[in-house]
Amino acid sequence: TFEQDSQTPIYILAHSMGGAVTTMALAKDIISPSKVIVSSPLFGLNLGFKILELPIYFIAKIFDLIGFQKSYAFGQKDCVPLLPFETNDVTNCYARFQTWRKNVHDVTEVQLGGPTFHWIAEIIKTTRKIRKMAHKIKVPYLLMQAEKETVVCNQAQNMFVGSSNHIQKIGIEFSKHEILMEIDVLRNKALDSVFKFFS
Repeated sequence: TFEQDSQTPIYILAHSMGGAVTTMALAKDIISPSKVIVSSPLFGLNLGFKILELPIYFIAKIFDLIGFQKSYAFGQKDCVPLLPFETNDVTNCYARFQTWRKNVHDVTEVQLGGPTFHWIAEIIKTTRKIRKMAHKIKVPYLLMQAEKETVVCNQAQNMFVGSSNHIQKIGIEFSKHEILMEIDVLRNKALDSVFKFFS
């Protein structure tokens, strides 16, 4: 096991679902870092309208319970084809998008399918819990939010941020979901915030 030197600070930078996992572990005192930054954290699915969260949860849960837990949700399938750059959800940077797309194409282990009924039900249940845990965050915590987010729910992030004095938020204008894969001017703004926060 790793023995932490009490004099050595531990910083965590986590993205999307990693931000959700990190935040829950932090709120439950499973981890005790010095500072945390989350980038585009998954605190809610982007469902178009927040009011749809519970109806979609119950629909997914019903299909989960009647034996379709491993079935893809409506309209989803194995290994979702990557969108062309012009309509992608992740970045404004063509070069980084092409590199990412090539890696996903070449490495089968990182290819993802669409969400299953079970995954949707569990994510909605878990993210609703996370949003109620903000008051348990007692370490310096920075949330980097992508202004042009279409993958996760910014409204859910805002609800979380407003529930604790230990949580700060910085918005990255014009950025899509993958803030650290963005064009240089946006990525550099995020990296400057990371270095400043951890310094």
